[in-house]
Amino acid sequence: MDKSAEEKLEEIYYRPDSPTAFAGVSPLLNQLRKTHASFQKKDVKFWLEKHAIYSLHKQRRKHFERNRVIALRKNEYWECDLVDMRQYQSWNSQYSFLLTCIDVFSKFARVIPLKLKSAKSIIKAFSIILEKEQPEKLRYDKGKEFHNKYFRIFLKSKGI
Repeated sequence: MDKSAEEKLEEIYYRPDSPTAFAGVSPLLNQLRKTHASFQKKDVKFWLEKHAIYSLHKQRRKHFERNRVIALRKNEYWECDLVDMRQYQSWNSQYSFLLTCIDVFSKFARVIPLKLKSAKSIIKAFSIILEKEQPEKLRYDKGKEFHNKYFRIFLKSKGI
C-alpha cells in the first residue's frame, strides 16, 4: 500500500465527522472504494491491525466446537456440576458449593447446597436428588468429586 493510500485511510478513519470513523473493515473499504477502486480488503485489514485503537476495541469472536447432546425424553440425560460459592460461605451457613443437576430435555434444574466437595458429600446430596427422579445417563466434568471409585460404585448401584 502506497503512502497516499495510507493517508487516505487515516483521513477517513480518524476524522470524527466521517460516517466510517473508527468503523470496521467492511464500512471503511466501501467508503474508500467510492474514490479509490484499487483498495483491497486485505490491505484495509492489515492497516487496521497496525492501529491500537482498532485492535483494542474490536469485538472478540470465539468459535469452538461443543459436544451436542440430544435428549429425546425427560430424564434421559442429566448434566451435573458444582458451583463454587466459597466467597459467600460466611453468609450461607458455611455452605461453599452447590451441586446442580439439569435435565437436558426439560431444562429442569435440581440444586443441593454442600459444605464440602468430597465424594461422600456428593453421594449424599445426589441421593437426595435421586429420591424423586433418576436419569438414564449422567454427564459431568473431570473434577475429582465425580471421578472417583465411590461415586462410580454409587452410580452403578443406582443403574446410571
